[in-house]
Amino acid sequence: MAALALAGAEAQATTVTMTGVVHTVCEASFTMEPVAIDARRYDLGQLKRSCNDGAGYRIVIHTPAGLSGAVLVLGTKQIALSDNGTTVVVDSDTDGRAVEPARIVLTAPAAQPLTVRLETIAKGPIY
Repeated sequence: MAALALAGAEAQATTVTMTGVVHTVCEASFTMEPVAIDARRYDLGQLKRSCNDGAGYRIVIHTPAGLSGAVLVLGTKQIALSDNGTTVVVDSDTDGRAVEPARIVLTAPAAQPLTVRLETIAKGPIY
């Protein structure tokens, strides 16, 4: 008798639709302050970066102005640092995460202690 009741019952499905907003989080940091390897090379540890903005993101490094010819070595890439002290070092059109070794190589010994600051900029709307 139970088999007959199940055979005649129609299958029921329930659909639940959920919407929400995920906050945009874009972060970048070096794992250490600049440490002189020698008079021209500074170890920054690793650059850890993460951004959940599907439109992408930029990372800008701020260094002292006048580091003519200096480069940021990021993994296997060499990025020339701008003489004005502001350089885009990552320009991605997608979200993502990465960890890469980082160091700065100068053409001449620094006249003052080397300071750096990172800035992350999401390309899409910020939630």
